[in-house]
Amino acid sequence: MKLTTKFVLALMAATAAVLVVDGYVTVRQAVVFFEDDMRRQAALTGRGLADLVEDAWRLGNQERTIKVVEEAHAERPSMGIRWVWLDAPPDDTHAPAAPAGMLRPVSQGIEVFFKGLDAKGGKRLYAYVPVSVDLARPAALEISQSLAPLNEYIRSTVLRTTLFAALILAMSTGLFLFLGVKMVAQPLQALIEKTHRIGEGDLSPSEKIHGRDELAKLARALNAMCVQLAQALERVRTETDARIAATEQLRHADRLHTVGRLASGVAHEIGTPLNVISIRAGQIARGDLPPQESAECGNIIVAQVKRITTIVRGLLDFSRRRQLSRTPSSVRAIVRQSLDLLDPLARKNKIALSVEGEDFPGVARVDADLIQQLLLNLLMNALHATHAGGHVEVGVRRESIHPPADVGGDEGEYLCIHVHDDGSGIPEEHVSHVFEPFFTTKEVGEGTGLGLSVAYGIVRDHGGWIDVASRVGEGSCFSVYLPLEDKPCPEES
Repeated sequence: MKLTTKFVLALMAATAAVLVVDGYVTVRQAVVFFEDDMRRQAALTGRGLADLVEDAWRLGNQERTIKVVEEAHAERPSMGIRWVWLDAPPDDTHAPAAPAGMLRPVSQGIEVFFKGLDAKGGKRLYAYVPVSVDLARPAALEISQSLAPLNEYIRSTVLRTTLFAALILAMSTGLFLFLGVKMVAQPLQALIEKTHRIGEGDLSPSEKIHGRDELAKLARALNAMCVQLAQALERVRTETDARIAATEQLRHADRLHTVGRLASGVAHEIGTPLNVISIRAGQIARGDLPPQESAECGNIIVAQVKRITTIVRGLLDFSRRRQLSRTPSSVRAIVRQSLDLLDPLARKNKIALSVEGEDFPGVARVDADLIQQLLLNLLMNALHATHAGGHVEVGVRRESIHPPADVGGDEGEYLCIHVHDDGSGIPEEHVSHVFEPFFTTKEVGEGTGLGLSVAYGIVRDHGGWIDVASRVGEGSCFSVYLPLEDKPCPEES
């Protein structure tokens, strides 16, 4: 039910209640006044007639006394005036209409009033005025008046009051409807439409409601809020764009730094095929080889060039800046590619790399390049912390876990990538700071302190988180949790 309808119905109900109460009080007061007037007239008539009757009785003319009463009755046809003996039996012509028990005060000189029915069943008001004529036998004048005029007056008053109340109710309802629609419904509808537009992103301060009432103040407040929201949104957009740009620059700088570190390991891989190419090309240039061996040397040179091209292309692809693009991807394939890039560096440092994982697709909706950057950062930190003859293991598994409070969400299945090394470990006082930008425990020139910070940001952008467990002298384990994607990815199908 609309607010205006409720408002009008409530006002109508309140108005109707007031009119009903006022009508009832008016009618009740009129009835009381009418009855009091009838009692007063009956009492005045009875008292005046009682003096005449007492005087006639004292003169010893009882018949004259009765005749005076009958003449008074004839002169006032609207009133019934009778001489009654209070102790007369019910069948006596001078017996009172009221019950004997009600007339005891009359014998003590007190007037009594009584409502009852006459012989025809009509309602009448009876008044009993005591008359002192015979000390041995109490008497009174019975004066009765029909209540039919009172009933007619009540009916006419009720009808008049009802019509008046209906007229007032109709006029007030029309006025309430007009004011409710004009002053409440229309402004509220305009404000509701404005809030819908705000929800859809329209922050233009276009709502205008004239006046000084609360709705006009609310409209002005909404307009002011729209202006403030538009300004705040513009600031947020500017800050967000700046943050995204800074994040991308940070990731790209870290990627280039990683490429530089990779290059030291790749240099040996490139140096070997270059030596082979140089030797074979020299033999061909001198013409020392027969045609068959020259062709074989040419094939060897081509194979080594392809090998160098593959290594360089991998580095260039990794270092190239890209926009975030999340697609269902095989995390195991990304792990294998990352290990292939780091294999030369690991073999140079005499560290073993291995992969273990459950036999399931391991598919997550991720940006493959960023996840590869994350893995390379974690693996290079592991290689740097591991001494010659050590071991670095990468695992991929499904794990049921409850996300930490700062991530939120219910317990569920997540894809876990863990990088475990048996290196020197991280001191306990440093564990809580490893993801802070520019924090590093390495020697000057060996690290920028951005790798783990960038990795942390990448995981958070993917809706996951990183846990770290480490003991000094026993190694470290970094666990990356990513939301699972149950669809098969193209690489695995």
